[in-house]
Amino acid sequence: GGHNPREAGKPGWVYHAGTHMNPNLAWWPKARDFIDYLARSSYLLQQGLFVGDVCYYYGDQGFNFVPPKHVAPSLGPGYDYDVTNAEVILTRMSVADGRIVLPDGLSYELLVLPDRDDVDWAVLQKLEKLVAAGATIVGRKPVRSNGLTGYPQRDEKVRRLADRLWGPCDGKEVKRHTYGQGKVIWGPSLRAILAARGIGPDFQFTSRSDGTELDWIHRRTATEEIYFVSNKRPRWEEVDCTFRVTGRAPELWMAVSGAIRRQPVYRAVEGGTVVPLRLAPLGSVFVVFRQNADRDHVVSVAKDDERMFPASPGVVRETPSVEVIAGEGETVEVALWEKGNYTLETAREEKAEIEVRGLPGAFDVTGPWEVQFPEGWGA
Repeated sequence: GGHNPREAGKPGWVYHAGTHMNPNLAWWPKARDFIDYLARSSYLLQQGLFVGDVCYYYGDQGFNFVPPKHVAPSLGPGYDYDVTNAEVILTRMSVADGRIVLPDGLSYELLVLPDRDDVDWAVLQKLEKLVAAGATIVGRKPVRSNGLTGYPQRDEKVRRLADRLWGPCDGKEVKRHTYGQGKVIWGPSLRAILAARGIGPDFQFTSRSDGTELDWIHRRTATEEIYFVSNKRPRWEEVDCTFRVTGRAPELWMAVSGAIRRQPVYRAVEGGTVVPLRLAPLGSVFVVFRQNADRDHVVSVAKDDERMFPASPGVVRETPSVEVIAGEGETVEVALWEKGNYTLETAREEKAEIEVRGLPGAFDVTGPWEVQFPEGWGA
């Protein structure tokens, strides 16, 4: 924004950092749709609680900085995480059903320690209580206390408690140690640990094109699973996304228009639901699961000998070759853009075949036109 008195004229005073949002913008009369998009997105992303499998404790060295979202190679794509400090561990963390929980209901499968040989003595004492109660912590065994308070006796206290908590676990020969109802793990990747516990990725995708980049975030309410999926590249993408949700039917919530529509094409797989998405360049969509998956739905779409869903590698154009859209009741509507023979199959093994022989030709827009500029902008 910035301070822009009327005397500054248009576009007013500008600043090199940040985004300008004020009535001096050339596109301000058109800003309503953009602001509505932000409002709808912000509203949905405030619902329920964030879903993440891993919580990283970032230690007590100075200075501590949490960079923007970046998934470490040990965890890999498809999982999300939070970062925490000593205060949260000491005052807000407890254990329920083997998961680390916070008072608001947020929970994690693993608490990951920083890759350091020092630890805060009070934090180590709380970690011991959490593991004894059933938590799993991952990381190297500390060998000394941080800081100089109580030196050198406090280093000895840390060593004794760490020896008990880690036991024979050295990260090489022995990688796991059971302590109380919980575990300490040192050595395996976080991805391998989660897989061994039967926890697959929360979100994964296959694309018709190479080089696809998507970002995502997951929120959970008492009755809904809400995923926001964003295309990070300025090109059309056709992707099959697998969400870690079972027994629910997907809906597409379009934050640009406010439309909510049933997604009639999806497929149940072990541990999740596969949903085809077609994303505009730098586009995004909310995929919301709230209804039971009890009505019939399309599980495969093919054109001639080419599989469209589940997707096979192919060229992604500005217009889809086939679009399956929810109709009235249990019906679906199919929009077709290319000649060919199309086959749809449903979960109840019903089959529909559509033959498209001719398509109307392209319509050329000809004739004179004129462009007008707003007054007062010097154009």
